[in-house]
Amino acid sequence: MYKRLKKMCILSVCLFMVTGCSINKKNNEGISNKDQSLSSSKSGSVEKDGASSEFKVTYTNISDKASRDLLVKLFDQAGISRSRQDVFFNHLDQFNSSVDKKSLSNGLESAGVKDVKYDPYQMQDQWKKKNGDFEGYNCRITSYGIFGDYIKVDGDKVIDNTDDIAIDLLSLGDDNSAAKTDKELNSFKKIFSGVKTVETKDIKKHYQILKKEWDARGIKFAKNDKASLVSVVFHSQIEKGDDKLFIGHVGIMLKSEDGIYFVEKVAFQEPYRFNKFKDKGQLKRYLMEKYDVEFDQPTSKPFVMENDSLI
Repeated sequence: MYKRLKKMCILSVCLFMVTGCSINKKNNEGISNKDQSLSSSKSGSVEKDGASSEFKVTYTNISDKASRDLLVKLFDQAGISRSRQDVFFNHLDQFNSSVDKKSLSNGLESAGVKDVKYDPYQMQDQWKKKNGDFEGYNCRITSYGIFGDYIKVDGDKVIDNTDDIAIDLLSLGDDNSAAKTDKELNSFKKIFSGVKTVETKDIKKHYQILKKEWDARGIKFAKNDKASLVSVVFHSQIEKGDDKLFIGHVGIMLKSEDGIYFVEKVAFQEPYRFNKFKDKGQLKRYLMEKYDVEFDQPTSKPFVMENDSLI
């Protein structure tokens, strides 16, 4: 029991450090987000090979009518039910009304991949002031709430270990609007619980292992030409021989005549984002620049999936 609790704590720390769906915890050194943003801006302007990068992202925090109306239009075109849209917008309104509007975008804006307008620790305090101990909604809860009708899970396989989504499940216990039934909650567990893997940096090998396990769990995606689940899969190694793949960040890609849109919840107590890209290549670049941040580790780089296929 002690060993399992220890692993849960270590895994939670790892998730908080490298993924977008974490809960922010104030550090003991008092580093401000302004300092972090400046650092991110500088590091974001240089590629890993030293080449200069001018990649900017057009995004909105969906706090204005125009971006909200556009998102409703894209949801409708993608066949997202009005009931699921209502859940999403209720959660969005709850978050946006809980934080300082000055920290949110004013309609569409352009910024570097890692640049933000807000201090995540102040935003966390603002959220907690209005919502108490309820952690809210992260990327996985948000994505399932939108796209759950297109995730089909069959079979009787039971997921024994849900440690890596423990906080997600606590939040869904407080508010189950994104996964209302036992069947939906079981689907959520099957797609987002970690998958055992091996120590290798071969992404194709990891993908094959993940796909085989998803097949065993009965995970399938219904056809949708306008929307899909886009996941960033991380390889973690809590200790030697204990390797796992998990979806560290996820959002919904929406296709339109003028490009690709990506809807995401950055973290439990960080904003919703509605991003626009020219194509899937730009979306992948955005996600990799944001989350491929470890160096000299024994684990593989993160990889990006659309539904159950590699991008």
